[in-house]
Amino acid sequence: MTEITPDSGYLFEYDKVQADIQDRYRNWVEVIRDIEKVSREVQHKLHIPKDNLRLLLAALLFSRTISNIGAATLVFESGFESQGRALLRVAMESTFTLVAIDKTPDLADQFAKEDDLQRKRMLNKARMWNSPELQEQAKSRATDEKLAEIQEAIEENAVRKMSTEDYSKAAGLHDWYLTAYSLFSASIHNSVRDLEGHIETDVEGEITEIINEPILDGLESMYLTGSEVLLNALNSVSNIFELEISQFITQTHERLTTLSDEIEG
Repeated sequence: MTEITPDSGYLFEYDKVQADIQDRYRNWVEVIRDIEKVSREVQHKLHIPKDNLRLLLAALLFSRTISNIGAATLVFESGFESQGRALLRVAMESTFTLVAIDKTPDLADQFAKEDDLQRKRMLNKARMWNSPELQEQAKSRATDEKLAEIQEAIEENAVRKMSTEDYSKAAGLHDWYLTAYSLFSASIHNSVRDLEGHIETDVEGEITEIINEPILDGLESMYLTGSEVLLNALNSVSNIFELEISQFITQTHERLTTLSDEIEG
């Protein structure tokens, strides 16, 4: 049997991987960084009046989208393509909700009320804990009284569950849900097709190696997706807070179109 020791493998020098990727895709890097820079500037200038739920949720969803796009970029620029896709999918979720709240203001209240449904699910799951220690915790937290209180609020507020797909439809981004979001879901759930990316075969189809080396090629779609998701979020927050940044958004879309045309050409 082959002995496995810490010296048997190796660690990638991710700083060098990142430098290589950023050099290869420098034009894409410039665009996504410009979007992130403007987004952060906008975020820090937002004024949220007291007790305005819609503006508060819009600001929070925008902030979460900025962070998720930043995290996704750091990850796939380090060669972790599959993990980057997973984070881009998370960023799409917050963007779907933000754009939906932009187009249908009443959905802000709906989104907030859904928290009771989540609390109910979590308490019911706590009651299913098998560990004696966890069961003791559940007895004090997932009480009949607490569940009854939450159920009363759900019924009183007529709370209904909206799925991610529902929010994408309300946002007018259902095609995004059916394409990029659904494709990137494979990375979240470790689907067989996604796992196939770790297999290397010879010309006869025989498996020669299990790999997880950094992915350096074909990352244009990652930059494009991240840029467009963040632009959608930026556009909606500018609508909700009545900010004038339409020129930047239009010009950035044109830059992305030019870069995309270069790929197809």
